[in-house]
Amino acid sequence: MSHRVRNAWLPVVALAGITAAAGAQSLAVRAVAAEIRHPLFGGLFGAALVATVPLGSSSIALEIAGERLVGNSSRFDVPCAGLIEPGTCRPEPLRDHGSSTAISIGLSAPAAPGRRVSFRAGGALALAFVATDTRGLVTGAQLSARKTLWRADVEGEWTWHPWSGKPLALLGGAAAGWQAPFRHEEVADGYTPLNQGAAVVRLWLGVSWRKVRRRS
Repeated sequence: MSHRVRNAWLPVVALAGITAAAGAQSLAVRAVAAEIRHPLFGGLFGAALVATVPLGSSSIALEIAGERLVGNSSRFDVPCAGLIEPGTCRPEPLRDHGSSTAISIGLSAPAAPGRRVSFRAGGALALAFVATDTRGLVTGAQLSARKTLWRADVEGEWTWHPWSGKPLALLGGAAAGWQAPFRHEEVADGYTPLNQGAAVVRLWLGVSWRKVRRRS
């Protein structure tokens, strides 16, 4: 496993340890499909780990999540950045590889409670470590960018308990949000494609395991 891949997963691994110590009421694993409305990103796919911690005796819950998404897309453009002299960089087919590793914390509450099928709604704030790598398919020229962004999401999730009395459940949900850099960097002759904000839409399916409290 490469050094870059290990570092990309570090926030998710750290999340697993934190939530285990916090005594989460339930843990969920999601398969996630996402779209970042940015020219360098196509569809992203990956997985997320979500821990739910109840807040006292209320129905409001704290949700802590770690997510890793990757994807590739193609376009036709110049593989150069900064001040380009005429005729020195011609357009060619490009391949973009995008990735996003995010950790988030949010609140959710039941909007349509039920014994077998229920719906929860809420919102979250995330810290996203976003990267893009672009390669020219003709010249082999490369461009790369890395940036830490903040993201705010509105989320909703359905949960279905098909097995009565069992701690396992199936779930599906969606989120819409906006991500943007903490600060806008002005570099006269640099490559800063991640300076602009972008809408983010995510869909997921998964399975959750709920801790069953034993009666004394």
